[in-house]
Amino acid sequence: MKKSLFILLILISFKGNAIEKYPEWFIYPQLYPELITGFCIRDNMPVTDAEIMYCLYQQCHVTGYLETIETTYVKYLKNSEYYYVYSKQCLENIKEKLHHIDGFCNDVLSNAYVFAFSVNTDYKLKQKYLLTENLKKPDWLGKSVWEEDGFYYSVGMFTSIGNENDAWKTSEENAMFNIITSVAVNVFSLVRIEESSENLSKYINYVRIDVDFELKNIETLERWPDIENQYYYTLVRIKKSDITEL
Repeated sequence: MKKSLFILLILISFKGNAIEKYPEWFIYPQLYPELITGFCIRDNMPVTDAEIMYCLYQQCHVTGYLETIETTYVKYLKNSEYYYVYSKQCLENIKEKLHHIDGFCNDVLSNAYVFAFSVNTDYKLKQKYLLTENLKKPDWLGKSVWEEDGFYYSVGMFTSIGNENDAWKTSEENAMFNIITSVAVNVFSLVRIEESSENLSKYINYVRIDVDFELKNIETLERWPDIENQYYYTLVRIKKSDITEL
């Protein structure tokens, strides 16, 4: 019994330490362009995820739709279905060419590992850790999508209820999809007024956005964890010229 309790305390301690600091390459990936991040998620090992993201960020086809409902008081997602299609040839070419550089675990109990890889076998990493409590709120927090110097920038957010890796991955995916929906031209919108008076109009606004895009050279720039509220943010960017509507 004592041995089991001792092991449990070690695991709890390890988990607590894991969210107190992050390697700099994870929080500011733009400073480490040769590194490719891979998450242990959805039955994929980190190297498998890194191989997929390597190819997807070089070039991918995004197709699908997003439906939202907005009432007088609230806006929410009604339905969405979209896919990122990347080159199978790229995936074959990168197989077994990514070399493990570094990694960390943010949850021992759920095996939530995050690794950094590089195609450069001689890559040398000067390790630097950043304490979570010392991370300043980024100036892009609160923004969604904006254009600057020929690039589209986008912030994605997701809340972590259990698995932090899920939250990081979903926030990154949301950031990419925010750009696509913001530049999409195939948008259908229908507003229905349910009740109207001199001081108030109650309405329902249905919006459907169909997307069919080719994206190239996507960049993940920064990540920021709001540990107190369990929100995880990711900033990405892509050149305007690297977005093609099909």
